[in-house]
Amino acid sequence: MKRFFIVGDFGDLTAREDLDQVTDAMNKLASKNKYDFIATVGDNVYENGIESMDKLDDVKDIMTYFKKPNIKKMPMFLTLGNHD
Repeated sequence: MKRFFIVGDFGDLTAREDLDQVTDAMNKLASKNKYDFIATVGDNVYENGIESMDKLDDVKDIMTYFKKPNIKKMPMFLTLGNHD
């Protein structure tokens, strides 16, 4: 049986505290149980997605929240949403 996290609508950079709380909870759960991966269900980068591959600063900033000790090595499977 696989155990995994599903997250969505997390790419709003104005809600960093919310994302920090969510990834803190994921990190805490992963410290007590084995999780196999993280899947996203879209809207990974608000509001207008990524302008170009040369402008990935928002993505890098968002992904730092997923670098917590117990989740940082988990594979992530990203699904795009209407904001991506």
